[in-house]
Amino acid sequence: KTCLGPDNYSYRMFFSSFKNTLNESFEEDLKNIEYFIDIGSNIGWYSLCAVKSSNCNVISVEPHPNTFITLLTNIKINNYSKKIIPINSGICTKMSSVSITDKSSSDKNNLEFASSGGYKILPLSLDDLILRVPKGRKIAIKIDVEGLEEDVILSGQDSFLNRKEIKLIYVEILNKNILSIEKILKNFGFKYIKNTPNIKSKCVNSIY
Repeated sequence: KTCLGPDNYSYRMFFSSFKNTLNESFEEDLKNIEYFIDIGSNIGWYSLCAVKSSNCNVISVEPHPNTFITLLTNIKINNYSKKIIPINSGICTKMSSVSITDKSSSDKNNLEFASSGGYKILPLSLDDLILRVPKGRKIAIKIDVEGLEEDVILSGQDSFLNRKEIKLIYVEILNKNILSIEKILKNFGFKYIKNTPNIKSKCVNSIY
């Protein structure tokens, strides 16, 4: 069951073939994963699929306050309150003066730094987020942050280098950022597995 948000992106996301086939791929990809970290969870479609497909625990992070309310609704109507931990924060390297834009379509919203517009939000580094996962538990991370994927990844540098429990990374990468993200993740010891181009959105959905 899914409650859609009040913007166009929620509808496009819900009915896209990529999302509709997510359960099948997650069942295989996450079969040995114990914690799924969903960064930029939007209304929670990935988080819901992760629990349904693999029964792993999920930490679901969504910075926009209105979208976060829809996320909470979806967790509640699916009775996943004991499996999904929702966090209303933005994952980044900056720890002050962080806000998120408030555009009509949630896929256009992104974090801003030292800006007076949008909603002020609580910043959190990926390293601090991963500290919430007990050591020794296998982790998969999904990152969908509208072009700020490099900043999110760098905020988790210590974890990527030292938490060997991180087994899988799903990341949406804007075409202009592909080479830099690949270089960073390679330096952290992660190998490219698969790319799914999204020509319309000028990005790729990558798995490492």
